[in-house]
Amino acid sequence: MAEGFLTVSEEHFLAGRLKEAYHMAKLALSLDPNNTVIDRYTAVYRIHLAATKKHPITGEIDWYNVLGVQPDDPDHRVCHGFRKMANFIDHYNLCAAGADSAYELISRAVEVLADPCSRAKFNQRWGFKMPRQTTRSAATAATKSLLGGAAIRAF
Repeated sequence: MAEGFLTVSEEHFLAGRLKEAYHMAKLALSLDPNNTVIDRYTAVYRIHLAATKKHPITGEIDWYNVLGVQPDDPDHRVCHGFRKMANFIDHYNLCAAGADSAYELISRAVEVLADPCSRAKFNQRWGFKMPRQTTRSAATAATKSLLGGAAIRAF
């Protein structure tokens, strides 16, 4: 029965009905709470639904919402949110229609939020207060650990 709800959720997603897709995936998960595939589909739909929350004036996506972190979280928590979501949805092994684009969304979110300058501008546009950890060296360390020593370019 849970698989039936998951199939319906995928149909809703493909039709662009994100709230319904997420709701049906959550129903499937409630019927089979130990099913990691359903849990991963639900995460993909949550990311897409989170990306619909946009700034009322600029139309910019709330990247904190996409990663499931808070604006006042320190830089290492933002990077942890990305790693957690990237490993969980694993877009190479998940057949969900939105897995690839969900990965692109969380990748863009970490690009914006892992760079201190980009994050500060984002926070200013949204009216968020600055996070507790704002030092460049701590942010660079978190970014390097996230990418295995590579650096993220600010866009």
